[in-house]
Amino acid sequence: MSLHPTARTDWARLRVLTFLDGLTLAGSPAVRDAEESGRNAEPTPWVRATFDELDPIWEGRASETQTAHRLRLLVTLDLFWPEQATDLGQIDQVASELRAALQYTSLPFLDYTDPAAPVAVGTSAIYFQSAVRIRRLAPVSGMRRRQVQAVGEWSARFNDRNAA
Repeated sequence: MSLHPTARTDWARLRVLTFLDGLTLAGSPAVRDAEESGRNAEPTPWVRATFDELDPIWEGRASETQTAHRLRLLVTLDLFWPEQATDLGQIDQVASELRAALQYTSLPFLDYTDPAAPVAVGTSAIYFQSAVRIRRLAPVSGMRRRQVQAVGEWSARFNDRNAA
C-alpha cells in the first residue's frame, strides 16, 4: 500500500530526532532514541528521546481521493546527568536549551524514501506550537534527571478508500 509521506509517523520521529541530534547543548549530552539499547549504564550526560502518538484529529478532505488528519506526537526528552558532576546547574541549562529549541518551532517534513538524501514534502511541516514543559525527576542510579515534553503536530494525508 502506498502511503503519503506525511502519513509516516516514523519519518516525523526521525525528523525530530535528527533536529535534536544537531543541537549544540551545554555539556554536549548525546541525544538517543529510547529504542536504542545499552544507554543506561553510561556515566556521561545523555538525553533519551521517546515518541508517543496522541489521538489524531480529523481535519477534512485534502483532495478528491485523500482525507487529512492532524497527527500529534508527544516528544519526551529525559535528561540524565551524573550526580558527581561539578556544574550542578548544567542539567537545568540543557533542559532550558531544549525547551527554547522546540518551543514555537517549525521543522520541514522530510521524505526519507532515500535516507541518504531526504527531501522536503512540499510545504508540510511539524509544528511545536504549545508550551514546552520541564519537570524535575528523582535521581536514579547516580544520575540526576530532568524531563522536557513537547507536542509536535502536522497535517497528514491518507488515501480515502471511500472516495468516489
